[in-house]
Amino acid sequence: MRLVHQTFLLLLAAVLVAVAAMAALFALNLERGFVAYINARQQEQFATLERLVADEVARTGSIDALRQNPRLWHRLISRSSAVVSGETLLVPEMEPPPVAQLLRPRERSFGPPAGGPRQDEGPGGTGLRLERRAASEFGRRPPPPGPPPDTFGVVERIELLDAERKPIFAPQLSHANADGPVDHPVKIGDRTVAWLRWWPLHHVDRPEDVEFLNSQYARIAWAAGGLILLMAGIAPLVARRVTQPLRAIAAATERIADGEFDVRLASTRRDEFGTLMRNVDTMAASLGRLEQARRRWVAEIAHELRTPLTVLQGEIEALADGVRPLDQPAIASLHEETRHLARLVDDLHQLALADLGALPCAMMATDVAAIARHAVARFQERATRKGLALSLAVPAGPLPLFADGQRLAQLFSNLLENSLRYTDAPGRISFTIGADAECVRIVVADSPPGVAPGECERLFDPLYRADAARSRKSGGSGLGLAIARAIVVAHGGTIAATPSAAGGLAITATLPRRT
Repeated sequence: MRLVHQTFLLLLAAVLVAVAAMAALFALNLERGFVAYINARQQEQFATLERLVADEVARTGSIDALRQNPRLWHRLISRSSAVVSGETLLVPEMEPPPVAQLLRPRERSFGPPAGGPRQDEGPGGTGLRLERRAASEFGRRPPPPGPPPDTFGVVERIELLDAERKPIFAPQLSHANADGPVDHPVKIGDRTVAWLRWWPLHHVDRPEDVEFLNSQYARIAWAAGGLILLMAGIAPLVARRVTQPLRAIAAATERIADGEFDVRLASTRRDEFGTLMRNVDTMAASLGRLEQARRRWVAEIAHELRTPLTVLQGEIEALADGVRPLDQPAIASLHEETRHLARLVDDLHQLALADLGALPCAMMATDVAAIARHAVARFQERATRKGLALSLAVPAGPLPLFADGQRLAQLFSNLLENSLRYTDAPGRISFTIGADAECVRIVVADSPPGVAPGECERLFDPLYRADAARSRKSGGSGLGLAIARAIVVAHGGTIAATPSAAGGLAITATLPRRT
């Protein structure tokens, strides 16, 4: 399956999971919030009903009036429901005002009528009536009491108990959908005359409430489906946008694998894809340089091997044709050419081992100063014959270093050999060793000719020579400094070439001090 299809399916699956989780969370919170809202309104109605019952008991003097008049109990429940729903105000019962009073402004009176209680109220009356806020209802009597309104479903969840908590009005309800009951006393002064019990709702069960929740669930489902369809249309665009740089990188790497190292992915992106594309460009450039170095390496090795082989072939042919007699000078010349060829092959072998990371080094405690003195003593006579002054500056006494003594001797010989071959007479070569607690620093500096600063680092490339001053006529193979760098790297150090203060070349090798 292609990556663009995988990305599309992954995005779509993520959206499905997210939308499903959000829809489930919304639905759960909706039901819980709705139940909490209903319980809050029921609790408010419960408190209002408690006040109405207390007022009624205070007016009649006992709970018997309510016990003997279920219609009065329903009437109180109706009033509490109307108050909580915001439809009515609790005001004292009074006669309708005359029509003349309706035609002029007046202040609403909340006191009892001058004529006392209404005569048609009956023994079970309450003295309070409901007056609607709307002007069209002002002055009208409320309709005869019927079944109490049940806006918030409180009728089935409130019980009226006497002072001994014996039921007076207890609706038949199932407590499976209710939490623990809440009991409040109805008091006259300090005397408890009745109890009101309320059963809070646990989850909705009334048909109208269930219908409301179902309608909300349907809206949530439609919204979730719309989001999924919208994402199904956007996901392919996002998938193509995400995978487009990957397709470009894949095409570029295929061309690089076929040997086209001039491939470049010009990208201005600042994200991880942009970094990856720039890394591919850098890799392609590095591979191009390595390929050029490999070709140059092969050509120069062939040239270096062909020179001694050509000389050997010419001398042997001269001996075979009788042009040159087979005497001691001829044998010495052949021996010299074979030695030169053997050294070249040995240097190539060591350099190949270094490139493979397998340059053998036997690490042990070594006196660097003693190795340096011995190396300078070996080259002193050759330097004098060439007209060069070779000097050594090392700390007095031993200078311990955890290293391979033979490899250090080879390093010093290669550095001194390079300076001896490519320094014009009269001139001078200085060999300096300094040390601190962290490392040992070896510096070999000579006098002119020098090397351009831009070519100093290339001196450590195999078979490289600065053609202007350090040519093959000096007899080097061009591998000495490359092997020196391999030895330093094998010891965990660094090496660098810079112009010297005397006008020649200074090579500095730094080795970590591990004693």
